[in-house]
Order: sequence, then C-alpha cells, then structure tokens
Amino acid sequence: MNELEKYLDEDEPFPYEGSELKEKLDDNWNINPNLRINALRWAKGMTQKQLAEATGLNRVMISQLETGKREISLTIAKKLAPVLGCNCKDLL
Repeated sequence: MNELEKYLDEDEPFPYEGSELKEKLDDNWNINPNLRINALRWAKGMTQKQLAEATGLNRVMISQLETGKREISLTIAKKLAPVLGCNCKDLL
C-alpha cells in the first residue's frame, strides 16, 4: 500500500495540497484510475456529492467510479477532468 492509498483507505483528507500534492500524485500515479479520481477529489476538498453536482454526474456513479465498480469512459473523463484539474488522459 502506497502513501496515497493509506489515506484513501482511512477516508482522511490528504495532508498535502498544491504543488506538494501534485508531486505526491506524480510519484504515485501508477495507482489505478479509480483511486486517482478519489485522490484528486480529496485534493480539491470536495465530497462525492459536490463533485457530482459540479460535473452533472450522479453521486452513486462517482462512488462506483472511485471503487472500481464502474469503468471510466472518455465521456465521463471529459466531465471530471476540468473539475478535478487534470487532463482526460490522466483519468483513463
């Protein structure tokens, strides 16, 4: 378990922000795309509900994406990327 996955498992906010968080994400970017969504959402200080509202997606879908119960499509990535501050390819 890498450092970011530890925080995801504990459902705690990341102790990093800004460039320090980006560096940690870059160092751990090999985590699966579902965890990336969760990490980026936490980095923005957003709840699943807030992310759903900002993207026009359903909160249940956000949960399914983060837990790997649903695959991330290009259409979904295009909605998530601008809100999460990343590129679509980063989510696929």
